[in-house]
Amino acid sequence: MRIRHVPGCRKIPTLGIAVALTLALAGPVALETATPAAAQTTVCGAINQSQTWDPNGNPFVVTCDTAVSSGVTLTILAGTIVKFAGAGTGLVVNGSLQAQGTGQAPVVFTSINDNNVGGGTGTGTPAPADWSGVQVNGGGTLNLTYTTVSYAASPAVSNNGGTVELTNAMLTANGPDLSYTGCPTCSGEVVSHSGGATSLNGTTITGFERAGYPGGAAYGVNATGGGTLSISNSNFVVGSGPSARFVYGALIDGSRGAVATSITGSTFSGGIDGVYATYPDALTVTGNTFTTSNYPIFLAHPRWSTAPTISGNTVLGPGPVGIGLDGHVSGNLTLPVVAGLPYVVDNCDGCALTVDPAGTLTLPAGLVMKFRALGVGLVVDGTLQAQGT
Repeated sequence: MRIRHVPGCRKIPTLGIAVALTLALAGPVALETATPAAAQTTVCGAINQSQTWDPNGNPFVVTCDTAVSSGVTLTILAGTIVKFAGAGTGLVVNGSLQAQGTGQAPVVFTSINDNNVGGGTGTGTPAPADWSGVQVNGGGTLNLTYTTVSYAASPAVSNNGGTVELTNAMLTANGPDLSYTGCPTCSGEVVSHSGGATSLNGTTITGFERAGYPGGAAYGVNATGGGTLSISNSNFVVGSGPSARFVYGALIDGSRGAVATSITGSTFSGGIDGVYATYPDALTVTGNTFTTSNYPIFLAHPRWSTAPTISGNTVLGPGPVGIGLDGHVSGNLTLPVVAGLPYVVDNCDGCALTVDPAGTLTLPAGLVMKFRALGVGLVVDGTLQAQGT
């Protein structure tokens, strides 16, 4: 179309005429505010050379399972936003991933549907299980400093024999797709440890009550398979969303290899038990604060080569002020005296603490043992030594 200037009339800029014509041809137009689509950097496949991601590429959108190869370092600088484009997308770390956020400019790992950060890239309604999380394999190293991990599946971070350090990190709104009905009693966790070394320092895990399915269990941290676990100055906070049947801050399962565990200066708010340890060994729980509906600490099937160190913990209830105890004593075991916290026999295996035929249980002077209810008792098929003075 040719636009003519008519003598005697004010010349209208061409852009204005084009807009006017568009409106006229389109009919009535409703104006509304929309989230602008974001420019983005797309990532997919193996990362075979060391590289750095910075906010100039925001948001980075991972469109397939992406692996950091052995011997390669991926560095993610403060303020960088990484989004994941579907349930089959995540990061696998065989080399090294270093996320270097700050308090003012955290690194963000989130769903493609999270339009609150990094612009409009999806539906605007993110949900747990939108992406598959971060997996660290043997020989791999993951360091998340001031990093937020949201809307991943269970587990959001898994250590399969590597080294994982979460420092001042925030893990929130992670868990399975609850619309899946094929496993109503399945359990899940936000952080999974299966060997290697895992450390949480100044880290907060919120909403972990929905890390499992409604008939199963949910854990903030689930540690098994040997190695070491350190939790310090961290917070485990149960939210008000859909909840699994059983909710625990940290599960330490030594049945497949002792996990040397230190939990210090941390807070456990909500859920059933704060720290649940089965077949525990080399367990340290000191200087923590517990607000749980059941026990702050529960020891199931107690056996150890190194006795637990439990001291200086604050128990605010509403559950029992004591250390839960049940299961079988199969070797030589001496329960340590814990000031201010009696042992309370409770729960499974016929509602008894059982000393097996080859077992010896020693109760030193000053130890207090209570029994939760009628029918809960102590069965001695081996040897019981109560050494009061």
